[in-house]
Amino acid sequence: MNMTIELYKIVSFIRQKVGEGVFRGGFVGLSGGIDSTVCAALMVKALGNNYVLGVAMPARDSDPQDEIDARRVADWLDIQFDVKPITPILDYFEAYEFAEQFDYEEDILPYQLGDFFRMTYQKEHLYILKLRSRMLVGTSYAHKHNYFQCQTINRTEKELGWGDLFGDMAGDIAPIEHLWKTDVYKLADLLNVPKYVIERASGSGNFPLSNLESLIGTTFEEVEMVLQELFNQRQPEEIIEITKIPIEKVLRVWKEWYYAQYKMEYPHKLSNKH
Repeated sequence: MNMTIELYKIVSFIRQKVGEGVFRGGFVGLSGGIDSTVCAALMVKALGNNYVLGVAMPARDSDPQDEIDARRVADWLDIQFDVKPITPILDYFEAYEFAEQFDYEEDILPYQLGDFFRMTYQKEHLYILKLRSRMLVGTSYAHKHNYFQCQTINRTEKELGWGDLFGDMAGDIAPIEHLWKTDVYKLADLLNVPKYVIERASGSGNFPLSNLESLIGTTFEEVEMVLQELFNQRQPEEIIEITKIPIEKVLRVWKEWYYAQYKMEYPHKLSNKH
C-alpha cells in the first residue's frame, strides 16, 4: 500500500463527509496514543485546526500520563481541547463496586495465556461501560458542535475483537478502520507525529494493561501475517508452515479472531430471505 496515496484518499474522504453539509467539523477522543493522534492529525489536515475538537475522557483508574499526552497532542495540532472524566458515569452505575478490583494473577494472566473465560463477567462489565461511557460523552460534544464523531479503531484490533460495537467501534466516520496497525505507524511518520506518541506502548485506557500486544503474546507484524493467511482460507497448520510463526502464537491469533466473529454480527437478527 502506498501510504502517500492513502493519506490523500483519507483526507479527501473526511473533506467529502463535511462537504456533504451534515457536519461542521470533527470530534475525536484523545488518549495520547497512536490511533487517536493519527486520526486527529488527519482531521486537521482535512479541515484545519479550528474545526477539530479533542477530548480526554479519563476514568478513576486511568494512567495520568494519558491525559498529559492527550493535551500534548492537542497542543501540537493546535486544536480545541477539553477534559471530561467518565468516572461520574461509572459511579452512577456502581461499575467499580461490581467489578471489585482487577487481579493480575486471577484474571489478567490467564487471559494473556489464552484462557478467555477467566476474565470474569464482572470485570468485563467495567471494561464495556468505560467504552460506552466515552461514546456517550463524545456524542454530547459532537452534537453540541454539530461535529462528526471519529472512530479510531484500526483493522488489526477490529479483526481481533479488541473493541465494542457500541463503544469505541461506533462513530460517524472511521478513517483508519481499513488500515492494519503497522500501516497506522507508517501514516504517523508521514504526518510527522511526535516521537513520544510513536514510541509509546500501544494500549488502551479501558483495559488494565498498558500494552495490547502483551495480550496476545506477539507483535502486530506477526498478528497481521496470521490474519492475512486466515483471510486466504488457510488452516492454522498451513499458516504455521507458511509464516514460520510458532504454533502457540498462531492459535492465539486464530482464537481471538474466531471469537470476534460473533461480535461482528451484532445485532443478531432474523433473515428476510424467502
